Order: sequence, then C-alpha cells, then structure tokens
Amino acid sequence: MSRRDFESLLRDFFHTIGEVRTHTAPGAGLCELDGFAVAIYHDERTDPHNVDAYIDFGAVPLARQREVFRNLLLHHMELVPPHRTVVGLDSASESVVLVARIPFDSGLSGVRLASILRQLIRRVFIWRSPALETRLPARRQRRTRRPS
Repeated sequence: MSRRDFESLLRDFFHTIGEVRTHTAPGAGLCELDGFAVAIYHDERTDPHNVDAYIDFGAVPLARQREVFRNLLLHHMELVPPHRTVVGLDSASESVVLVARIPFDSGLSGVRLASILRQLIRRVFIWRSPALETRLPARRQRRTRRPS
C-alpha cells in the first residue's frame, strides 16, 4: 500500500474514533484511544504490507509490578496471532507497551483498525486491572500423579 493509502486509513481511523487531537507526520499518526496513547506507523519502503501500532498503557505502580508483569508473561502468547503482537516494558518510561503488526490490505479500514486496537487494549488492560484474577478465565493446571 502507498503513503496515500496510509494517510487515507489514518483519516478514516481518526474519524471513526472521533479523535480531534491527533498528530500526523509522514508515515505516522498519533492519537489517544480509550485513554491510551496510540501511534500508528507505516513505512512503504521497508514493509509495504503491514501497519505497526504502538500502544502505551502507562507505568505500573511499584506495588503491583510483580502481579501485572507475571500476568502479562503468562498470557502473552494469547495475543500473538493474528497480529504478531508483543507486550513489553519500555525501559525509558517504565510503561507497559504493546506493539502489533497489522496486515495492511484492502480490508483494513479505519473502522476495522479501531476495532482491532480496542480489542488489544481490552485484553492487555484487563491484565493490568486490580480485579484481574476474577475476570480472567481460570487456567487449567496440570496434575501429576504420584507413583504408587
């Protein structure tokens, strides 16, 4: 997809989410979505078939870091398909961040992009929330038998 296609996608995305405080630069768009900073990038020279989205969830309070980081690690693989998503910690800001590579094809509209990003935000934010254990499905634990 071309730069013009990406700019059209950004306009459609910003219109869809109703965000008026946006910033665009060649190959990038910045906004706030559901209270989180979002950056969307596209470089047609290095990866013409994908859009990269970066979501900053903010810093985790020190008292909750162990719990939140443990849950992010435990459930990270659930996010990977289909958007090749990585959740990590930005060492400079100590924020939990998500980076997703989203296929940039004719089916990707502003509405679809907003839907994808909101789904990712909900999945990561639920892992950060205080009621985490009651909102996530119980993970099956493997039982081992003792030899008789």
